[in-house]
Amino acid sequence: MDDSTLVASSKTGIEDRLSITAEFYTLNNVQANSAKYVLLSSSSPSSKIIFDLLPSSLVSNLSLSLSSLSLNTSFRFLGVWFSVSASFQFVLKQARSMVKDMAALLGPKKLLVQHVAYLYNAVLFPKLEFRLQTTLFSENTVQSIVTPMFSIIRRKAGLAATTPLALLFLKLPFSIQNAFYRFLSSHVASWQKFSLIQILTTSSCLLDHTVKDYYFYPQWAINFNSATQTLSVGRMCVTYKKQNSAIMSHWLPVSTSTNERSYNPCPGCPFNIPALCTKSAIKQRCNSEKCFFNVSLSETVGYPTRNAKVFACYLPITLSTCWSYATSLALVHFANLSSPASSALPSSMATIMEDEVLSLSVCKLYTDGSFFPAKDSCSPSIASAWLALDDDGFILDSSSLCLPACFPSALRSEIYAVVSGLNALFHSSSITIYTDCSQLISNVLKKIRSDSYPRI
Repeated sequence: MDDSTLVASSKTGIEDRLSITAEFYTLNNVQANSAKYVLLSSSSPSSKIIFDLLPSSLVSNLSLSLSSLSLNTSFRFLGVWFSVSASFQFVLKQARSMVKDMAALLGPKKLLVQHVAYLYNAVLFPKLEFRLQTTLFSENTVQSIVTPMFSIIRRKAGLAATTPLALLFLKLPFSIQNAFYRFLSSHVASWQKFSLIQILTTSSCLLDHTVKDYYFYPQWAINFNSATQTLSVGRMCVTYKKQNSAIMSHWLPVSTSTNERSYNPCPGCPFNIPALCTKSAIKQRCNSEKCFFNVSLSETVGYPTRNAKVFACYLPITLSTCWSYATSLALVHFANLSSPASSALPSSMATIMEDEVLSLSVCKLYTDGSFFPAKDSCSPSIASAWLALDDDGFILDSSSLCLPACFPSALRSEIYAVVSGLNALFHSSSITIYTDCSQLISNVLKKIRSDSYPRI
């Protein structure tokens, strides 16, 4: 059987669990070697602890003596190394060991310096980058880690041992990468994952502040119909700013998937107003689209994508972000109390953006969402929640909310959790956001790298 892990908050709890496992081993004829047990205790490190098991006819030995690890000793749990003292020494030892092992392997080999440089850049660097993805050492420490490989490269190239590193970095036949700056850029890329505040609190993307009157405005947009409580995607064709209205073409997702990014022009639906097709601007510039309807500018936001142009008739257009991500952020903007469309939204949606302001000591925000798909007679439901913690890990505040089942999806629940937590912070707060939604992180990274306008 695989290794087992027993976790408890006290010595009594561990004794209870050890008693249960001892009875289980006896009943199933399993032999356990207590000499290989690893004990970790934050209250009694580096000490010998005796556990008294509960009396049982199935257990012959009711006492177990184990030595706990020191706080600086690292241990492996589920393939991940941990240290109670949060020491970086074990990571440093692992990195040094990896470099020394490769240097010892390549040293006696009859290889050209170009071969060694390639193995250093293409093989050793990715391994070190993965090992150090949560730890950034100083430049001097990083240089000391990779020094054994530089010694091999100098010897293979016939250079003196005192040859400056700058020469190795600049000499074209070698093309040696600078380890510190490589790791630094990798960490900066990781930190960008947590810049949701900068992305989700940018200026409003409502089109009524940006468009010109009687202007052909081929911007992809999302409209919320307050009468039918529905969202529509399309292109803004002609705008009438003074009348707070515009003509919008209608596009439909290629599939019903919430991750869909491709759209087809609507061939015609109840939204279509045939008279709009006769306008000269529509005839000249929108001959690939057949369905047009009037929208209110105050109920329309820009779709977060690059301006995908329509060239051919009835061919799908692929946008930068998926339907679920774009419409979720649009609903957050509509729920904002300063938005004219907020009065048309359900009251439960409008309460997402809470008035509560968290303490300035908040430095961590844990968010999560849940999605329950429709089954049989049960309608779909989504919910979101967040926890606010300080530097010591104490929970300062929390919030949970059931969201309206308007285009429900798991991604939408995750986005609502992040945005509602951000809305409860003081302006210009600096925090770290923890979310387990890789799709949300991926969409935010795409948004950071793109030059799309307007930003959501």
